[in-house]
Amino acid sequence: EKQYEEKAPFNMKTFFKGFYVDPRTYPDFVWFLLVTFLLMLGFYCVLDFMQYYLEDILHSQSPAQHTALVSGAAVIGGAIISFFVGKISDTIGKRKTVTIAALLMASTALVLIFQPSVPVVIAMSIVFGIGYGMFVSIQWSIVTDCLPSAESSAKDMGIWTVAIILPQVIAPYIGKAMFGLFSYKGLGFAYQMLFLMVFIFEVLGGIFIYRVKKTT
Repeated sequence: EKQYEEKAPFNMKTFFKGFYVDPRTYPDFVWFLLVTFLLMLGFYCVLDFMQYYLEDILHSQSPAQHTALVSGAAVIGGAIISFFVGKISDTIGKRKTVTIAALLMASTALVLIFQPSVPVVIAMSIVFGIGYGMFVSIQWSIVTDCLPSAESSAKDMGIWTVAIILPQVIAPYIGKAMFGLFSYKGLGFAYQMLFLMVFIFEVLGGIFIYRVKKTT
C-alpha cells in the first residue's frame, strides 16, 4: 500500500470538474455510458408501469398478483441465463452478447405494443428477464475494459453507476410525458407510444455498443 501523501486543499470547482469525461479522449467509456443508460431506461419504463398496464389495458382482475408473476418470471429468466453469459460472451464476444440482450428486451416491448393477453405478458417477461440478465451479467466486464484511467477507476465507476441509477428517476417522467401527449387518443395508444419508446431505447443500445472499440 502506498504511503499517504498530503493532498492539496479541497476545492469544490476542481471536485466537480473531475467528473467530466471528455468524449473525444475517452469515446469508448462515454459510448458505454450511453448504452447502459438506454438499456436501463427501457427496462425501467416497462417495470414502472407494468401493474398499471395490466390493470388499465389488459383488465387484469388481480393486477398486483400478475405483476408479481411478471417480476418473478423475469427474475427467473435473468438468474438462469446469468450462469451461461460468461461462456456465451467468450464464444461470440461481449458486444454481440449485449446486442442479443437488447433485442430480447426490445422484442418484449414490441409484443406489449400489441396488447396481448396476461399469460402472454407473463411468458414474455421471461424473455425480458433473459435479456436483462445477459446485460447486467456482462456490463461490469465491459466497463472495466474501457475505464479512462487506472488512477481514477473508483470515480469513473461511480460515474458509470449514474447511468444505471438515473434511468430509475427519469423513467416515470417519460411515462408521464407519453400519457400527457397521447392520452387524447386513448390510454391504450399512450401505452403503445411508451412501449414504442422502450423498443427504440433497446435497439439503439444494441447498435451503439459497437461504438465501444476497447472490448471484443
